[in-house]
Amino acid sequence: MSRTWALAAALVAIALLAPTANAATAPPGFFGVVPQALPGKGDFKRMEGSVETVRMPILWFEVEPRKGEYDFANVDREVEEAAGAGIRVLPFVYGSPGWVERANAVAPLGARPLAEWKGFLRVLVHRYGPQGSFWIGNAHQKLPCGP
Repeated sequence: MSRTWALAAALVAIALLAPTANAATAPPGFFGVVPQALPGKGDFKRMEGSVETVRMPILWFEVEPRKGEYDFANVDREVEEAAGAGIRVLPFVYGSPGWVERANAVAPLGARPLAEWKGFLRVLVHRYGPQGSFWIGNAHQKLPCGP
């Protein structure tokens, strides 16, 4: 009798996991990913056609390790590869450089650090926003960062 119950339970589980004809589909722009490591060109090629957005961290302490000295190499590469695959980037900016706060994970909440934070966000918008300097002369599809 227990084999019959086990078989019945397995069939019910399979039926519950099987997609139904009335399954809802995600609205356009809904499906995205949050990579846990920096995606490579092959990753974006695999996402092309099915993933519409990618959440991307921009680490302030890596991009501007010293005041006014920017290294956009990793961010540029990821934005360009995402745009080339038709994937919109939804960035989030994290951390503070050592010239602003003692630890990278400390939020810039004081008056001076907050002013520096706002300045850095303006730099990012001027570079990657809809009219950003990053898009000038780039041959790939223009997909500015943001929703």
